[in-house]
Amino acid sequence: MVILNPIELDHEAPRETNANASDSSIMPKQADHITRSSHCTKSVKFLMIQAFIICYYCMCISVIIKKPLSVTKAALHNDLNLTTVQLSHIDGFFLISRAIGQLVIPFLAAEFCWRRFLFNCYIIISMTLFIFPFFSSFYQFIFLYSIVGFSSSYFYPIIMNNLVTWLPKKLLVKLLLFWVTSHNFGAIIGTVLCTMSIRLFGWRSCFIIISFVVFIAAVLIRNVYEDPDVIVNIGQQSDSNNNIELEPIGSEVVPNNLEFIDIPINDSKKQSVFDKIHSFFTYLLKPIIGNRNTDNDTDDLAAVSTIWKQGSIAIVQRFKSMYTYMVENKAFSSIDFAKYSRQYKSIFTTCPKLLLLCITYFFINLISYSYFFWLPFYLTTQLNYDSELAADLSMIFDFGGFLGIILTSLTTEFFPAKHRIAAGWVWCIATFISMTLFEYFTNFGKAFIILGIGLVGITSTATICIITTLSVYDIFKESGLEESLLSMTCSILLSFGSVGAVLQSYLTTSLANNYGWNSVFSTFCAMSFLSSILMVLLHLLENNSPSIPLPN
Repeated sequence: MVILNPIELDHEAPRETNANASDSSIMPKQADHITRSSHCTKSVKFLMIQAFIICYYCMCISVIIKKPLSVTKAALHNDLNLTTVQLSHIDGFFLISRAIGQLVIPFLAAEFCWRRFLFNCYIIISMTLFIFPFFSSFYQFIFLYSIVGFSSSYFYPIIMNNLVTWLPKKLLVKLLLFWVTSHNFGAIIGTVLCTMSIRLFGWRSCFIIISFVVFIAAVLIRNVYEDPDVIVNIGQQSDSNNNIELEPIGSEVVPNNLEFIDIPINDSKKQSVFDKIHSFFTYLLKPIIGNRNTDNDTDDLAAVSTIWKQGSIAIVQRFKSMYTYMVENKAFSSIDFAKYSRQYKSIFTTCPKLLLLCITYFFINLISYSYFFWLPFYLTTQLNYDSELAADLSMIFDFGGFLGIILTSLTTEFFPAKHRIAAGWVWCIATFISMTLFEYFTNFGKAFIILGIGLVGITSTATICIITTLSVYDIFKESGLEESLLSMTCSILLSFGSVGAVLQSYLTTSLANNYGWNSVFSTFCAMSFLSSILMVLLHLLENNSPSIPLPN
């Protein structure tokens, strides 16, 4: 998936600035050419490398937060007596909330500074993961991981758009293909952290460890990452008023009839919906935080229970006040839902091939997520491996995905610009073959199982890489849609993948419980074969249309 208007370091051109331009958009302003002096090249390169590393780490987080759900399934099944159906519900609600977020958040994107948005999302995820092991109820698990899913739903388009503004045009494709490996690298890191914490401290500790990893991402986005516009002033006369800094986290706006927050209200600036909601986080949490006496902490469970009960009642009352306030003040009146609806309709009518690509991505993502979430559980319950070894073996799938992305970047060089989608159906067929082999290899020893897992990881991840980068870019460019609709187009594609990810949880458990695990693998073989047919059809349609080459 390639975004338009990348930074080009080989040319110099004056850049017009607009003092009245708003910085509140969640998406960065694209820059074709940025003025630089020759002596500032090292500073620019340093900032580019820094931005790439931070964006890579932040995308790793979007995968790391899923790993505890995968690695701890057997422990949740054994220690808390959760059934496989209940485990599938936890996965399902996490992925459903993620899919909903991918459709809902673009409507609200223009209301929020993108860095503030990411920072708040990372903080929410970190806090949620930290408190997760202190609960033991199935419904509490569903609620908490639904929060995590919704908060992490729009990371990919936001980080992608910001990263591309930093990348030189010459290296754009290669760097993006390498950046996509963050998905697999994050899965590997997440598996290592979770298995180590389980061995040392038990399964509950892996959620706490991951919460600190997420918190680091929030700190990097808040205090280290620089917007691309900041390099405009490098090499020029310094002017403190021109330095672009991150907006402070929220000037707060609260109802006049509520006296709970001592934060000054900035009446000179129109506040967004998210600013209003952000102020209520402090408001809603105060019943619990405010009731805690830090000088006289107690271990009396009855006293603690009373505090949380009173706080929960107060939170419900405050939610009611928040809802009343937002209705009275027409908080969402500034959002043009009709406009966004027309844009979604325009994308599908102008770009009918997108639907075929979305269906293909639906099947392949369903297969990939099923392996991601259920492979350790399958190895533990069906092949009788202990949970730590099963987690280690599942990491082969992530290593295979890493290798698959590297092979993708190599194999695409053999396909001319007009036949890039052909690489997609080649990898779809390879996925079908690897799925068939894995089902056969499960009847043999550990070495064959490792080989089968690795092959599935290589082929499925390579297919996803092709679909979410070159394929969607070619189809979008061919349609002639406005550049501003690219993020929305990518969001549609990702939403189809998220629906597949949601359904895999219920499909896998339903087939496994009723017909056995062999039926699961046979179904995946059929899906990968159907995906191959769809990609061949896209390839045939592509041959009848002019191709727009990617930047070299």
